[in-house]
Amino acid sequence: MIDDVNPFGLSRSKAAVIAGIGLAINMIVAPIAFFGILPGIFGTGDIAIVFANILASEQQFRIAIFLLTLNFIVDIFVFWALYYFLKPVSRSLSLLTLLFGIMHVMVGLLSISNLTSLLHMVSRVASDSLFSAAMFHAQAAVAIDAFNWAWQAGFVIFGVHLFLRGSLFLKAGYMKKWLGIALLIAASGYLIDGFGQMLISGYDIPVVGYVGILEAVLAVWLLVEGRKVGIGGQE
Repeated sequence: MIDDVNPFGLSRSKAAVIAGIGLAINMIVAPIAFFGILPGIFGTGDIAIVFANILASEQQFRIAIFLLTLNFIVDIFVFWALYYFLKPVSRSLSLLTLLFGIMHVMVGLLSISNLTSLLHMVSRVASDSLFSAAMFHAQAAVAIDAFNWAWQAGFVIFGVHLFLRGSLFLKAGYMKKWLGIALLIAASGYLIDGFGQMLISGYDIPVVGYVGILEAVLAVWLLVEGRKVGIGGQE
C-alpha cells in the first residue's frame, strides 16, 4: 500500500488543496498582467510608443512584472503539490511532469527579466546623454522580441507539462476521465499557440484564451473533489 503521507508530512488531501488554491490565484493574477496591462503598454509594437506608454503608466508596468513573477512563484507550489497528489499513479511520470513544470517556471522568469531590462532602459533614456534615444529603442526592440520568444517557448513547455498531467489523470482509476481529457485539450491549446508563434509569421489565434478556462475547472475540482480522493493508484 502507498502511504498517503509523504516524507514532508503533506497528505494527498492537503496537496490537492494547495494546488487548487494556487491554480485559483494564478487564474486571477496572470490574466490581469498578460491580457489586461501589457497589451495597453505594448500597443501596436512601435518602440517609441511603448516607451511613452511605460513612462505614462510605469506603476502599472511594474505591477504587471510583479504579477507575472508571482504567477511563477505560485506555480512552483502548484507543481510541487501536484507531484505528491499524482505520485501514486506513477512516480516516474509524475516526476517528469514536475520537471517540465520547473522548466516552464525557469523560462518564464527568464522572459520576465527582459521586461525589467525594458523598464531600466525607459528610466535611463531621458537622463543618459551618452546614448541616443534610437540606441535605447533598438535595445528595447531586442528585449521585447526576447520576451515574446521566451514566453512562447514557455507555452510549449507548459503544454508538454499539461499533456503529461492529463495523461496521469487519465491513468488514475480513481479520478474522472473527463478531467484528463480537459487537460489534454488545454495542453493542445498551449502547444498550438507556442508553435504557431514560432513557426508562422503574423500568427494571431489566441487559442490559450479559450482553453484557459479548463484550468479553472481543475482548480475547482481539486478544492471540491480532489481533497476527497483516497489512497490508490499504481507505480
